Amino acid sequence: MRRGATRPYESSTANRNPQTGRPAPMPYYYTSGFVHHSGDIVQPGNWGRVLAHAAQSSNPHFLEYVLEYVRVHDYPDKPRRMDCNFVFEEEEQALNWNRLSGGWREHVYEVGLTDDDANSHRGNFAIIENVSGDQGFGGLKRRAENYWLGDTGQEGAVWEIVSLSQLQITCRIRDAQVILPDELIPDGL
Repeated sequence: MRRGATRPYESSTANRNPQTGRPAPMPYYYTSGFVHHSGDIVQPGNWGRVLAHAAQSSNPHFLEYVLEYVRVHDYPDKPRRMDCNFVFEEEEQALNWNRLSGGWREHVYEVGLTDDDANSHRGNFAIIENVSGDQGFGGLKRRAENYWLGDTGQEGAVWEIVSLSQLQITCRIRDAQVILPDELIPDGL
């Protein structure tokens, strides 16, 4: 494992694998618009591929630019987010993830990392969620620094793991949902 990288599942209270003595990996929670089945392998880098095909002037581009700027200059041993898979540590946080695209909420899966030694980072997603360019570069840069430090932030922690590891689907927890605005829902429903 490279210097500065962390194994996201390690903790002082983790169960140990009796054969290896290493901490037993914990399950993680992954959201995706794609249908996956138990045993499927998810390659890292999907977010990077999505952004490569999206409008270049969007808030996600600006935020990712600032995160990458801080990573390259201050945390070069951390993995590049555009090359990673993203998972939540807590099932509830994945279920509450409100990324809606055209009124669509994604599938939620329980997953495991296929490579425990892959370069990974544990960051507080709450620090960088729902940011806008009106905070200016300085405000976003401070948030990015706190994200790469693993700061809990004032918003409370929503821990995400960004990892160069592939993911293996364990099971689907929630199917994707279509979310309608209240004005489109008929009375009485």
